[in-house]
Amino acid sequence: MVSREYVHEMKSFDELTFTDNFLFTRVLEMNPKLCVRLTELVTGRKVKALSSDGVSTEHAIKITPDSKGVRLDVVFEDSDALYNIEMQTTKEPGLPKRFRYYQDMTDLSLLQSGAQYEDLKQSYIVFLCTFDAFGQGQVRYEFRNLCVEDPTLELNDETYKLAICAYGKLTEDNPELNALLEYLQGQKSDDPFVMDLDSEVSKAKQSAKTRGEYMRYEIELQRAKDYGRAEGREEGLAEGRLEGSAPFVKLLVEQGMSVEDIAAAGNLTEEEVSAILEATEN
Repeated sequence: MVSREYVHEMKSFDELTFTDNFLFTRVLEMNPKLCVRLTELVTGRKVKALSSDGVSTEHAIKITPDSKGVRLDVVFEDSDALYNIEMQTTKEPGLPKRFRYYQDMTDLSLLQSGAQYEDLKQSYIVFLCTFDAFGQGQVRYEFRNLCVEDPTLELNDETYKLAICAYGKLTEDNPELNALLEYLQGQKSDDPFVMDLDSEVSKAKQSAKTRGEYMRYEIELQRAKDYGRAEGREEGLAEGRLEGSAPFVKLLVEQGMSVEDIAAAGNLTEEEVSAILEATEN
């Protein structure tokens, strides 16, 4: 049995980089133009004028009060499409089904707001990965729905799922994308977009407001850890670490943390976190 002690320690504020979820969402929220440029670079399509809602970060979708929800890193719309950009730093076998779940929740949310299914916008779900998500050495994996009998026949449901991978084989015809991928690996360059992005990261880290938000985030995480330890001891860890982890996981979900961050904080796999959430909702 793995110890219930939390082996993962949060980074200090000064150690954060663009690939850390907290800073990733803050940077793209503070600078919507950079968010649009990033989206255009990884999707290869021109983003039209943003909707009046602008860029939404840590966007929560919950279809019914008692249903399992999802919290999306970065979401925005233009007149034709909806974009969801996620930072993914942990390799997991369930990534394909996360694509599916995020797509389903996004469509259901749009339909719930009154749209008809024929009016659904194009949808782009993008995971920025700090690893090779599918092990084929590509920097860009794009998935669409095709006919099995005739792969040239596309369903044209206008849903696009992309994994952009920092450690794939760099492309010869897109130096700007290469520079972004190297930046996700921790390498800076004189590429204009990367310089603008890194400048915004530096600006966010110099912000007293952002530092304060992260401090509150750390405090809430520590409170959740302490609460989880106490509850785990009361329930008896001999009954299994997942049962002991349930209060910890539930509290962090209420604080808006992603499954990925909860898993890292609690020395759990993302599948275990999902199992706990499912069990506590039943």
